[in-house]
Amino acid sequence: MNDFGLWMSREIEKHGWSRSEVARRGGISPSTIDKVINEFARPGPKLCQALAKAFDMPDEDVFRLAGLLPRRVPAIAERRPVYRINSSTPAGRLLAAFEQLRSEDQELLVTVAERLAEVVEPRIIGDAEEA
Repeated sequence: MNDFGLWMSREIEKHGWSRSEVARRGGISPSTIDKVINEFARPGPKLCQALAKAFDMPDEDVFRLAGLLPRRVPAIAERRPVYRINSSTPAGRLLAAFEQLRSEDQELLVTVAERLAEVVEPRIIGDAEEA
């Protein structure tokens, strides 16, 4: 059984319904549910909408479970570091966080850093001992 079929079976069991009851609640035929659970058919938009209605779920959630929409990307606060690069230094922490961002967000961060560098008071570079 595929992941979506397994999910459907578990939802049906969780609610204590038969496949016919889910079909009735969703306004589809019981054979459609059987075909998807038994992998004779793939879930389509109509089935997903019917299941969302039957299980009282957002359509989007069922579409994602069926693979018709991409999985959600967790918010930055929810992301866990994949790896750390010398996380004891500010540069290391910045690089580790930067590597986890999508390319569009990396570009945005580079632009912000470049603008920040333009407005920060230029520093005088002297002997390393003075720094």
